[in-house]
Amino acid sequence: MTRRAREPHKGMLDLPGGFVDSGESLEEAARREVLEEVGFALGELAYLGSFPNDYEFGGVIYHALDVIMTGEVTSEALSVGDDVASATFVAPQDLDLSEVGLDSTRAALRCYLESL
Repeated sequence: MTRRAREPHKGMLDLPGGFVDSGESLEEAARREVLEEVGFALGELAYLGSFPNDYEFGGVIYHALDVIMTGEVTSEALSVGDDVASATFVAPQDLDLSEVGLDSTRAALRCYLESL
């Protein structure tokens, strides 16, 4: 889990992620964002689900769709990027969903926890 370094929901828990760049697949974006935000290389990915998100930035609400994937970590050198205040490992049973800032991320984590 990460702690958000910026608004919206600065200081709240989140998952590593970001926006898909032009010409990039979802899988490429997931691998790039995880590497940039927490320093992990990912191998095989699996689709968990998609979750609607109203994302406020700069006073504008963007209607987005968060696509959540699970992945196999192939190398880990925990480091945080500029969008991340901190990162930590959280066991599923220790996850406090009230600390998660975005509704879509909370819904995705509920879905993940139910799949275990």
